[in-house]
Amino acid sequence: MGHQTIFIEAQRLFRKRKHGMDVVALELLERLQAATADYSIKVLVKKDEDICLKASANFVVEVLAPAFYPLWEQWILPKHISKDPQSLLHCTGNTAPLWGKNPLVVTIHDLIFLEDNYLLKKDGGSLYQRFGNFYRRLVVPRVARRAKHIVTVSQFQKQVILKRLRVPPEKVSVVYNGADERFFIRACPTVIQTTCKKYGIEAVDYLFFLGNTEPRKNTNLVLKSFGIFCEKNPQFKHQLVIKGLSAGQLQKKIAECGVAAVADRIKLVGYIDYEDLPILYQGAAVLWFPSLSEGFGLPIVEAMAGGTPVITSNVSVMPEIAGDAALYINPRHPHELASQTKVLLSDAALRDRLVEKGRVRADAFTWKNSVVQLQGVYEKLLR
Repeated sequence: MGHQTIFIEAQRLFRKRKHGMDVVALELLERLQAATADYSIKVLVKKDEDICLKASANFVVEVLAPAFYPLWEQWILPKHISKDPQSLLHCTGNTAPLWGKNPLVVTIHDLIFLEDNYLLKKDGGSLYQRFGNFYRRLVVPRVARRAKHIVTVSQFQKQVILKRLRVPPEKVSVVYNGADERFFIRACPTVIQTTCKKYGIEAVDYLFFLGNTEPRKNTNLVLKSFGIFCEKNPQFKHQLVIKGLSAGQLQKKIAECGVAAVADRIKLVGYIDYEDLPILYQGAAVLWFPSLSEGFGLPIVEAMAGGTPVITSNVSVMPEIAGDAALYINPRHPHELASQTKVLLSDAALRDRLVEKGRVRADAFTWKNSVVQLQGVYEKLLR
């Protein structure tokens, strides 16, 4: 095979507040750096403040000038690597340059932005999210045709890609996401209490929901379900802990959903520090994950790894990831989430079974496995 170089684009890796795809890229890159291989890796990132990855032997980190992300991706990145046209370029975040001579691998996490009328819905996320979805709609179908190979994160998403982008099956490989080792480490009750206090969470044993402003996260259903749950089950005093919205956005949604009566039991937390997330999962009585559409659904695995039971949707990728280790609901019916929560909180034997099955399920999704799968894709292409 000879010694070759792989460029890995991770544009937003150094930003302080990392989200889904940035976290996945960082987890994979840290393990690729530690793995042995017959090729060198050059990671290409945009200049920012959180320098979370450093160079080592056969692993270079090249920091390129900051710019608006379409400009960075479509001009700065391909121009920078054009001097080495034989090297493979792997773009990790759905999109990639539309030009250049380098053979291209692209990771397409999902095609949610191609769903009908996604840009037209009045609650289609922030202006920034709408622009991002518009950009992806323009770029991704073209990139999929241009790419030598596509990596995606589940069998469900592979089928969506084959159907929507009409690429041959042999062009798409599945590399599952994983849960970091720290999610499997049990925290003691004192640490859980201290961490909860840091975020202003009064009582351990809350209902936990990781949302954002995107409609697919189903925040309105969560709020309506919580209203029903509180009204029908006065014996339970659980808080609902929500992340991913601003205070203004949450207040607006509480009013829209008619749940002002339980607003004092809804606790909004801001950005959660990297080291605290496993502990906040473990402080929860249950993770609510009633999403309408996901590429993978990493919070399901992270919660299960730490022994927190999960209630999730019976659509999209969720059944593939959660298997028989979760309770399922129709994500359009708030009564189902409320009633399944009551079942889970009332039945200690069921809870114990789900916790045990969840830990076994989470063991199947590790970053170590992911890196082995990704290296297999690289080696096949380099050959």
